[in-house]
Amino acid sequence: MRNTPAWIINPSKSHLMIYESNLLKKGIEYIAGVDEVGRGALAGPMVVASVILNPIHLKLLADIFVGREIHTNNDIVSGILEKYNQIRDSKLLLSAKREELSIFIKNNAVAYSIEIVDNTTIDDIGVSKCTQIGFFNAISKLSVKAEHILTDLFPIKVIKKMIQTNIVKGDNKSISIASASIIAKVFRDDLITKMYESREEYKPYLFNKNKAYGTQEHLKALYKFGPCDIHRKSFEPVKSMVGIKRDKKSM
Repeated sequence: MRNTPAWIINPSKSHLMIYESNLLKKGIEYIAGVDEVGRGALAGPMVVASVILNPIHLKLLADIFVGREIHTNNDIVSGILEKYNQIRDSKLLLSAKREELSIFIKNNAVAYSIEIVDNTTIDDIGVSKCTQIGFFNAISKLSVKAEHILTDLFPIKVIKKMIQTNIVKGDNKSISIASASIIAKVFRDDLITKMYESREEYKPYLFNKNKAYGTQEHLKALYKFGPCDIHRKSFEPVKSMVGIKRDKKSM
């Protein structure tokens, strides 16, 4: 038997387990984290992911992060805990690390789901309603029923308030929400890259680099060529550019 590995005792990350630890103390084990990616992008879909992490792993992490010594002679368990120690807000991770952790999270989760809300739906009913639909559908698609839901900022209006906690900057405060953000980010980035590669007319916007967010290079292409079919026509500055004739010779 051996003591808690030094790498896992990281007080700077203990805040990621506060919400989960409190719920576990109440006997709540199936905790779903929910987060979206692409809500503020100028093109393409918004992706929502939900994940229920393994409660056995969460209990071990909860013990570790409060400084309680654990003992394990199992290299597999030790390796799993080390991976959890790397989870954080997806925006703070390099692409390769996000992809690695996304696979790990999905392989070790009790359940996870992914919901896609396309740009047409966002234009038709608005991004706020789409966020509600995306969050609710992601929770509903989980193969295991969540006992409590942790969301990044947005409450799910059609779900009882008593079984959800809405956390400002939740992807930096909850390991469950951070895990959902990683799954959603990796999935959407891959989807946007495939869309970019599928049609020549998407090439000027460099979606493969900016993931359809309003970067300087993206805006430059918008002003030159006008919007394409996957741009969100209800978002500015795209809204003001609808109908602008593209410079097709330069595309």
